[in-house]
Amino acid sequence: MQKELKMSLPIDKKKQGYPFVSVIVATRNEEKHIGRLLDSLVDQTYPKDRFEVLIFDGMSQDSTLKIVEKYKSRLNLRIFTNPKIRHVFAFNKGIDEAQGDLFMIVNAHSSLKKDFIEEDVRTFLRVREMEPKLAGVGGIYINVYENTFGKLVSLMYYSPFSGARSCRYKRKPHFSDSVIFGVFDRQLVISNGKFDEDFIVGQDDELPLRLRLKGFKFYTNPNVIAYYFTRSSFKGFLKQTFNYGVAKGLLVRKGYHHVEWFNTASFWFIPPIFFLYELFLLILFSILHSILIFIPMLLYFIASIIVSFHLLIKERSFLCLLLSIMYFIFHSTLGVGVLAGLIAGKRAFV
Repeated sequence: MQKELKMSLPIDKKKQGYPFVSVIVATRNEEKHIGRLLDSLVDQTYPKDRFEVLIFDGMSQDSTLKIVEKYKSRLNLRIFTNPKIRHVFAFNKGIDEAQGDLFMIVNAHSSLKKDFIEEDVRTFLRVREMEPKLAGVGGIYINVYENTFGKLVSLMYYSPFSGARSCRYKRKPHFSDSVIFGVFDRQLVISNGKFDEDFIVGQDDELPLRLRLKGFKFYTNPNVIAYYFTRSSFKGFLKQTFNYGVAKGLLVRKGYHHVEWFNTASFWFIPPIFFLYELFLLILFSILHSILIFIPMLLYFIASIIVSFHLLIKERSFLCLLLSIMYFIFHSTLGVGVLAGLIAGKRAFV
C-alpha cells in the first residue's frame, strides 16, 4: 500500500517538484463572489503551468459565466455545464476531467491566500513521507461576513460546542476528521468510489468518513488559509443547518457510522435526542409533576452561556452575548435534520 500511494504522486524534476493540481469549483448564480475567488487564483504563488481551474456551472441565471469567461486568458481554465445543478455531481465530474495527480475542491463563496495551493501541496508531500496512508490535507477558514448576522454565525462556529470540525476552530497542525478545501490524491479517491451522490449536502464529511473507515488519514495545517463568506440571512442559516443534520442522519442510515457509544457517531444522536426532549418537555412535566426534568435544559443553557462568555473574552465582540440563543436554534434545527435524515434519507434534503 505504501509503495502504491507514493507512486501515485510522481515528482517532475523539471518543474522543481511541483505536482500538477486540478482546482474544481462548482458554481450557480455566484456573480457576487466568483470574481474574488478567481482573482485569488490568479495571484497564487504556485506556478501557473502547474495547476488548472475547472469551473462547473449549475445552469446559472445571472452573470456568473460572463465573469468566468474573462479569466480564460489569465488562468489555465476550463468551463463545463452541470445540468444536474447540485455541487456533488460537479465534484465527481471534475475528478473525472481533472488532469492533476492532486485535486482540490474550492467553494465559490471564498477566496484564497496567495500561497494557499503551494502551502497545501507542500504540506501534503511532507506529511505523506511520514504517513503513507494520508488521503488529504486542508487548512482553515477565516470567516468573512456581509452583515451582523453573518458575523454572529461565524462566531458560533469558533467553538467545539457547535459540533464543528476541528479545522474550524483549532489553530495548531493536527490530524483531523476531514479537511477544508483539501488537496486530495486523485487516484486514491477514484479507487474508493469518489463522492456518494446521494449527499447533495455534506460531501465534505461523507468522503473523508468513508476513507477514514478504511484507515486513511487527513491533516490540517492552519497556515493554509481561505476566506469564506458565511450565511448572511436567518433563512439561509436554517436551511443550511437542517441539511447538515440530514446529511448526518443519512450517514448513519447508510451504515457509514456504526452506532456505538463513545465513538464519533454517537455525538450525532445528541441533537435529535435533545430536540425530542424539548418537544415532550411540557408533556413530561404534566405527567411527572417534577421540576427535575428541567435539569438537562438548565445544564445545557449553563454550558452555552459559559461557551459564549469564553468567546466574548477571546473574540472581544458583544455579539457573543447572543450566542446562547443561536446555539439553541442551531442545535434544535440540527436535531430535526438528523431525525429527518434517519427517517427519510436523501428525500429529506431541502
